[in-house]
Amino acid sequence: MPIPGLDFGLFIAYILPGAIALYGVSLISSSLREFLRPNITQPSVGATLIVAVFALAAGRVISIGRAALIDPTFGVALPFVSCHGAPQRGAVRPVAPDYRQLTDEGHREAYLLAVAGDQRQYQFCGNTALALLLCMSCALVALRRQERPRVRMLRVTAVCVVLALLLYGGARTAYYSYMRAVAQLNGSELVAFDHAGRPCRAVTPSK
Repeated sequence: MPIPGLDFGLFIAYILPGAIALYGVSLISSSLREFLRPNITQPSVGATLIVAVFALAAGRVISIGRAALIDPTFGVALPFVSCHGAPQRGAVRPVAPDYRQLTDEGHREAYLLAVAGDQRQYQFCGNTALALLLCMSCALVALRRQERPRVRMLRVTAVCVVLALLLYGGARTAYYSYMRAVAQLNGSELVAFDHAGRPCRAVTPSK
């Protein structure tokens, strides 16, 4: 039986955020740090596989947190900004794929492209944002044990928060693109709504 390959989408969506989360936890957990150190300092096929499996498991856990904490926020319009001309800022309702439509010619390939290009991207951005916040929390706990940690704590907090916000914006944009693609494959059109429940106007191309 052939062993399934590890595609790049799976790597960026789960393993990379999981590795960030593992690094963060290792800052405050000496047992995890001692477990990972020989596998990293003395790399081999077996050690790389072990670290990848642990990172994948951590990434899956982070992904569950993303689905529970971040994804629902996409259904709420962003405050203080207009969604007109930028529908990803509005409330985007989730759309489940109608798998009966995938039997039509070309629909399955289009759906797989949407998964690879948009779904994996918003999963990566959301998972990495959560992993960074976890890493920041662990780093702050570790820095509190040192002398004069205030400046370093402020720097770590500022960098992680800025990166997390940028990643959230990327996740929201990719989420909208993925849901729009799924809606089109289902034979419908995705509509985002502003705070007042009005449809967000799309950008009209200039003539």
